[in-house]
Amino acid sequence: MELYKNIKIKLNTVILLLLSVMVFSCGTDSTDVGSNDLIDGLSPQIWQIVDEDLISTFEDSLSMTIHRGDNPPDIVSALLGSQAKAKANNSVTVVMRPFELVETLVPNDPCAECSWYDLYIMFNEQDMANNEMTIRMRHIEEPEIAPEGGFISGDGNNFSVFIEQTQDFDGQIVELVSLFSGTVTSGGIVDPQLAGVMVENSGVPGRLPNGTGRSYKDGNDLAEVSEWPEVDEKIVGTETDRIWSIFRKSILNN
Repeated sequence: MELYKNIKIKLNTVILLLLSVMVFSCGTDSTDVGSNDLIDGLSPQIWQIVDEDLISTFEDSLSMTIHRGDNPPDIVSALLGSQAKAKANNSVTVVMRPFELVETLVPNDPCAECSWYDLYIMFNEQDMANNEMTIRMRHIEEPEIAPEGGFISGDGNNFSVFIEQTQDFDGQIVELVSLFSGTVTSGGIVDPQLAGVMVENSGVPGRLPNGTGRSYKDGNDLAEVSEWPEVDEKIVGTETDRIWSIFRKSILNN
C-alpha cells in the first residue's frame, strides 16, 4: 500500500459505557484482581457494553492489554501530583507521539501502512468512588470529538478505560467500543494503547465491517504530559459532519 504510506490519517476515537451482563472472559495479557463485585475482574458497568467475543478481540486479535480490578489509580494525581491536581481542575492531558498502528482487522486495510497524526487525550473529572471519568480526544489542527464518559478498571498504577459511542445517521445507529490502557508514572503513561472495534455498522456505507477495528500505540511507549492543543476553529471548522468525516477515516471507514 505504498500509495498510502505518507498520508496523514486523523483519528478521532470514541467513548462511554454502562451496566451489567453476566459473562466471563480471560486473556493472557490481562491483570486479574479479585472482587466480589467484579466479573472476571471487570465491573458490571463494563460488561454492559462488552461480551466474551469483544474482550477476546481486544486482547487476542488487537494485542491490547486489559488491566482488571476495581482499584485503578488517580490518574491526574499520579501524573501531576496531588497538589497540582486542584490547580489543574482535576484534569490532565497526555499526547501519544508518534501515534502508530499496531494491528488491523480490516480486510485489505488501505491504512495498514499509513502515518498518523499525534493524538492528544485529556483525562478529567475522575470519580474514584464509582470509577468513572470523562475523556476528550483530538488531533492537532482538527476539532475534537465531544467529551465522552468512560468506566475504569485496574489496580495500582495500571488502568484501562472502556468507552462506548453511538452515532445516528438518519436513523441508522452506528456503535463503536474503544479501549485505552496504560500505566501511570510521574513521567507520563507507560505503554499507552488505544483500540476501537465496530460493534454495529447498521449497513451504513463506508463503515468498517462489524467485528473489525484497529489498535494503536505510542511509538516511544510513553504518552507524556502535554498542554491541551488550542486550535483555531476558523481553520478546522466546527460542523458535526466534519468531525465525523475525520472519525470515519480512522475507525469507521473501510
